[in-house]
Amino acid sequence: MLFMGDLDDFFESVKKAYAKPGGANWPARGKQIGNSFIAIAALNQLRQLKAVRKTKTGQEIASLFWSATQIRYILTGEFIVGLKISKKEKQAPELEEITEYTNYLLQLLKFKTSQDPFCLHGLNRTLPPEKVGLLASSLPWRSSDKKTMRNAVAAASSAAWAFAYDAYFANAMEIHGPYAIQNGKQMLVREYKFDWVPEVWPQAPKLPEKLQFYLIYDNDDIALDWELHPESKSGLALGQYAASTTQNQQQSWLSDGELERLAENLASFASQQVDYVNALPVLDKIRKGALLVYLQTKSLSDALGEDWRPEQDVEKIILEKGEENWNAPSRARNPLTGAFEWITIFDPRVPLD
Repeated sequence: MLFMGDLDDFFESVKKAYAKPGGANWPARGKQIGNSFIAIAALNQLRQLKAVRKTKTGQEIASLFWSATQIRYILTGEFIVGLKISKKEKQAPELEEITEYTNYLLQLLKFKTSQDPFCLHGLNRTLPPEKVGLLASSLPWRSSDKKTMRNAVAAASSAAWAFAYDAYFANAMEIHGPYAIQNGKQMLVREYKFDWVPEVWPQAPKLPEKLQFYLIYDNDDIALDWELHPESKSGLALGQYAASTTQNQQQSWLSDGELERLAENLASFASQQVDYVNALPVLDKIRKGALLVYLQTKSLSDALGEDWRPEQDVEKIILEKGEENWNAPSRARNPLTGAFEWITIFDPRVPLD
């Protein structure tokens, strides 16, 4: 069954996010890294979805993904474009099947969220209202050192960027909310997931498995878009905060002193990682990118009893096309029409030129 309304909402959400100015891509544009293997990765994602769908419900499959944003980034990363490229090369599915499974991922996104799954209204709400109320009334809220909290957010986000690359940061970071709190305040929850880092970056120092930052802002106009850009016309005015780390499924709350040390360590780790990646040969940067792409559906591989890492065809095509794609010039997009061009690219019903 196809859900055209969901596709329309998806396109509108992408249009809003992609119409905004973008930052610099690191360590390279997504096309430079992924164009060599994008069709292979997308075909693997489709195969995995079809296989797990035989034995699991949509709710169960959605629960395999650690965040709603991870599903969003699969959609606008490899899945739709990669399958359309594979179709162009006459390797695999018809546009009807690409459309069906695009809609299926949109349905999984609905299972993963409690409200506004496409962020059309500025929301990325994943917690039910009763959970929000419990958190608001029970967390060890503080307001004593807002600067340290802001530094910790910046350092954790830098670490997510450094270890997951720009294009695949959803492997490491999720921002959900805003959740309405009494007296016109809103709560954002920032979660950082680093338990996968040793498998992709064995040289990396030991990072926390998971961090949770709960942030209450003294304004009621915060909005998140498809790419998790937090916005507020009145500015983000941090009021109260609570921070925790999770190791071996045990959550521990951090004092201001512990939070300060965490921020210093994460900033140092991120800097070291950037230097390490920048020194890698081009093909090794691309190989790490392939690992990060396949990491997105590691949970599906685990459910299927498979090795999650890229198949041998990925290494072969990186050797054949990696340097060529890395050095390919970027085609400038018209800022007035660029967002609409992206909609055409992401429309599973429309073949690539």
